[in-house]
Amino acid sequence: MVTAAKESAAWRAMPFGSDRAHVDVDFNVPPPYAVTSVLAACLRGPGDARLAEQQAWGWSVASRLQGVLAVARATHPADLDISTRCQRCHETLSFSLPLENFVHAPVSSPLTCEPEGREAFEVRLPTGKDQQRWLESAGANPITMAQELVMNESVLAAWDDDLFAALELKLEQADPYTALNLESECPHCAAAVSQPLNLEGALLQRLQSALTERLRDVHRLARVYHWSEAEILALPSGRRDFYLACVSRESVQ
Repeated sequence: MVTAAKESAAWRAMPFGSDRAHVDVDFNVPPPYAVTSVLAACLRGPGDARLAEQQAWGWSVASRLQGVLAVARATHPADLDISTRCQRCHETLSFSLPLENFVHAPVSSPLTCEPEGREAFEVRLPTGKDQQRWLESAGANPITMAQELVMNESVLAAWDDDLFAALELKLEQADPYTALNLESECPHCAAAVSQPLNLEGALLQRLQSALTERLRDVHRLARVYHWSEAEILALPSGRRDFYLACVSRESVQ
């Protein structure tokens, strides 16, 4: 069983593609919407209860990422392969990163920022609801987005670049994987290599690939047995794999 962290600690992750509802997840939408759909489709609680989308929107961004990570690990636990190019010698570099390296227990809100020589203030963690609101707001910018997380009116009245920097640092420390850079050294020329990694995007891409593979399975079985999509998706995974193996054996005879 793979579980996610914090809000999702009581929820277990199903492999993506193991339930007929998973094929309805739309990955061609902004990532926060795809994340919410994946969490609602793949996380199960006591009594096999499904996670409500509204509840998933209310989780912190860090916990939502850990939930998607749990689903990805349950679906396809292979390492995450990242490629980049050295800016000095232009050689292609590859990184292989175990998914478990990104497992992290998000901290609880609120956090206390203590900028040097300034009044300490509390800040809450951003949630999926915040992401949704910012996506739908044409006037959203990093400053106003940060200020919406501050819980002290007196600090907002004296807001400046120093307080913004203190808030950014605190959020980065609390959630190290939402904005991530891979630091390494080129084995060909010893140059320092810094590679940004959109972990959420990489995990969603992996799950989208799993969905594509499941739909290909449906296509293969439908061509041979003339079953409907609903009938094929309703098959227990073991029986579906058996029929797929039969089709593969007969295709090479």
